[in-house]
Amino acid sequence: MFDSDDNPLLFLLLLALAAWGAWRFLSQRESPEERARRLAEEAKQKRELEEEREKFTGQSVPPDILRAMRDFRSGHFVGEDRSPLAYVGYRVGKTNGLAAWDRRRRLQVCFGIEIPNDLPSKYQGWGRPATWQRFNSIRQHLSMLADMRRHRRNYEHAVADWEEDESWLISEFGELARRFAKHGYAR
Repeated sequence: MFDSDDNPLLFLLLLALAAWGAWRFLSQRESPEERARRLAEEAKQKRELEEEREKFTGQSVPPDILRAMRDFRSGHFVGEDRSPLAYVGYRVGKTNGLAAWDRRRRLQVCFGIEIPNDLPSKYQGWGRPATWQRFNSIRQHLSMLADMRRHRRNYEHAVADWEEDESWLISEFGELARRFAKHGYAR
């Protein structure tokens, strides 16, 4: 195929390129010690993240939110949407809405609890507590609520609440949800 007598310069160039490729491949391989250190560090990070997630999901639910959950389950719920947000007593708007700090507390609880099986089936895909799926489902739900009512009369305050809460959720839990997803807590 190729004879070194045909073009010695081309042969030397190909030989140098092959040597460079082999050197680059071998120099990028990690040693057994480096691999062991990397794996130990990854295991440590995963343990720390699991502890952080367990601490987050193990938080006790405040009594007023527990009361809202009991009322919801006993049929005392008034509203059109039987969503996980409604389950924790999340409400917006001028008339019956909650203060921002209270709404956000309820969003945090919704992010960290199990969703009951008796909610409509469309909410069963919201994922496990403190996962990327749960975070994204809450975020999309807030966005959908705002979009559906954006052009309705007398919903300006509610839409503003949903938009502010979605922004807060992203800034408060976005990075945490990404870290959880990176270590196996995506759904």
